[in-house]
Amino acid sequence: MPKLVTMLSHLPFLHFVSDRNLRLLYTVRVIKDLLNRITLFFLPIFIFVMGYDGLLLGTTYLTALQRGMVLLALYFIINRIVVLVTAVPIGKIIYKVGFSRAMIYSYLLRLISFAALMYSQQFPWLLLVATVFEALQSNFFWNTFFTILTNQSVKTEIGSNLGGLQLMLQLVTAISPALAGFVALQFGFGALFLIGIGLLLISMIFIMQMDIHMIHDQVSWTGFWQWFDQKSLGNHHLSIIGRYINDVALFIWPLYVFLLLGSIDKVGFLYTISLFIAMILTFFISMYLDKTKNRKPFFFSGGVMSMIWIARTQVFTIWGIALVDIMERLTANYHWLFYDMVFIRGGRGEHAFSYFVYREMVMSIGAIIFWGSLVAFFAVTTSWNAIFIFGGISVLLSLLLMTGKHGKQLLAAR
Repeated sequence: MPKLVTMLSHLPFLHFVSDRNLRLLYTVRVIKDLLNRITLFFLPIFIFVMGYDGLLLGTTYLTALQRGMVLLALYFIINRIVVLVTAVPIGKIIYKVGFSRAMIYSYLLRLISFAALMYSQQFPWLLLVATVFEALQSNFFWNTFFTILTNQSVKTEIGSNLGGLQLMLQLVTAISPALAGFVALQFGFGALFLIGIGLLLISMIFIMQMDIHMIHDQVSWTGFWQWFDQKSLGNHHLSIIGRYINDVALFIWPLYVFLLLGSIDKVGFLYTISLFIAMILTFFISMYLDKTKNRKPFFFSGGVMSMIWIARTQVFTIWGIALVDIMERLTANYHWLFYDMVFIRGGRGEHAFSYFVYREMVMSIGAIIFWGSLVAFFAVTTSWNAIFIFGGISVLLSLLLMTGKHGKQLLAAR
């Protein structure tokens, strides 16, 4: 019995229960992930179909497939341009109004974004409104979220805290892709955005209960360019961009699966299976992270994930899709938990806020280049291989993440 009690006391999701603000923050994060899984999981398909059907770009010389992919890329190019341009002004607003209000503003802006998406099939120009407001809410939410998470977490427990969060996210959202697929099939994409609005309103209740003090850390364009221009941080910036490219490549992977299977509900079902399997591994690796500084498993998992991306170029059946998804999730659980633990530890301190704002700006620069390359690629061909190759390279770039004494340079230019 004592051994059982000791084991239970080290379960990842119990490390942060005593901290009220952190508990509320994790609740908000879980609801947000549930919202994203239900509402945004099929967003690439939604935008692609609008382009495919000629609702936008219909008068161009492009084929239906090319129109769909180019419209998807343009959506995210505009999104990331807005994120980059507004990061510093919004950062100054957050400094004035505080973290709690910033997160409320984020959700109010997202309500507008979801409402625009709901009616964009009738009024296609609303897609532009949706991506602009989604970009604005992103700057308000994520920079605030990571700053709070970094400063509220105990340094030696960041790995287990992140593992606990990841376990909760996978537990809560394991069935959401299948659920989203069923809802979209039965009631249309508009119903998904309506559900998203409901979850936004619920999440705002938890945000209003948080009591987070703003740290004295301001952002500026001068500070960003000084930080971005440091040659010693070049590899670190590349790792940030690599993480983003991997995430968006995975984000549009369901579109590829949809084009192969021709069914939305089958796509959701496959992802539900892979999420359940990945959830089991997360339970064990999260407790291991805080006890190790060995980067060899990190490099090994990155190499495996890179090869999995290349393997996707040869996947054409439902069983092949299921196999690579399960392998990717089993490997990615360790790789990205380790990455996030190192990255968040690097942001601890009085400059945490500017650290994450500048991170988002670096990410946006890489995103604009990536999506711009995709527009050029799909304007001349219909092959998906370039996306998979981008994904493989992006994982290798993530291995450039700086740690140890080199990581202290991250806070040098403020």
